[in-house]
Amino acid sequence: MELIQVTTKNRHGLARSIPSDVRRKVRQHSRFGCVHCRAGLYEYEHIEPAFVDAHIHDPDRICCLCPNCHDQVTKKQLSKSQVSRDYAATRSADPRSVLPPIGPMNLDCATAPLRIGGVTYAPTVGTLLRYHGVDLIQVANGEQPGEPAAISAVFTNDEGRETLRLEQNAWVGSCSNWDIEVVGPRLCVRRRLGEIALALRWEQPGGPLVVEHLDMRYEDAHVLVHEDAFAVGSYLRDGSIWWMTAGLHLLGSNPQGAAIEFLTAEELAARTGISAPDQAMAGPTIVGGQGAFVPRYGICLGSGCNLTIRDWACGTRALPDMRRVILRNPAELARFISTGG
Repeated sequence: MELIQVTTKNRHGLARSIPSDVRRKVRQHSRFGCVHCRAGLYEYEHIEPAFVDAHIHDPDRICCLCPNCHDQVTKKQLSKSQVSRDYAATRSADPRSVLPPIGPMNLDCATAPLRIGGVTYAPTVGTLLRYHGVDLIQVANGEQPGEPAAISAVFTNDEGRETLRLEQNAWVGSCSNWDIEVVGPRLCVRRRLGEIALALRWEQPGGPLVVEHLDMRYEDAHVLVHEDAFAVGSYLRDGSIWWMTAGLHLLGSNPQGAAIEFLTAEELAARTGISAPDQAMAGPTIVGGQGAFVPRYGICLGSGCNLTIRDWACGTRALPDMRRVILRNPAELARFISTGG
């Protein structure tokens, strides 16, 4: 996370504010964290020359350095030459061999509410997304008085590669990303210029962790999320995607419940007693206390939950079109899935 600095000018008239494209190059070269200790909380450090003597903001001479390491440089406990070597080593190394950046989320709430697609799930249900027994987004409430809840998650991009994970209220980024930027309470992972793979926002004090945007493929499942809408998709054999969205109100959950769960058609049929070939409609079948099932496509909304469901829609739509609608006009998502118009 970058620290916002007061804009001043040095003796050459160079403003301290660094242009956004230069900041991005520095983040990329630094693998999105402090080059010395890999902390995800950092500021932009002019290595040589120092800012006071710099004529330009040169991304080859600026790196990401955390406040603690910067303080060590100021106190002459960490040399600029060592920082320069760390920067060169981090920049030239295979991203897979560089330690990932790690940053705090600072959640104070004992129930850590998590909001996705306009619905706040936790603490009603502990698992928000499960794929064939793997909990991809999960919340564990604090067990002792004053103990904060813990959020754990694995996020992937549209190609199925991990971009970021949440581990006990800390975020751990992948050095293979195109960009990770954290400003204040907002974290953004980009797959290329102008294209967001993941955006998170944590609201303080005691507010929810909000998933503002998510474009994620996991095996043969795809999840698209806007702050006010969501759609889950299942890849078909011909490469097309069958999508579903719905307005959910979860009333309660058993300990193994999940807001969204992907299972095999056979497993869903075993739960509902409805086999996929016998299901004439592609829409959900609600089974009290168990969820809303679509056996044909292996999707369950509110698995193990009591729920009400409204404004559901389903259909096969192209991924680029779905991205466009959920980004520009999320209120029209259900209509688009139903009609294609």
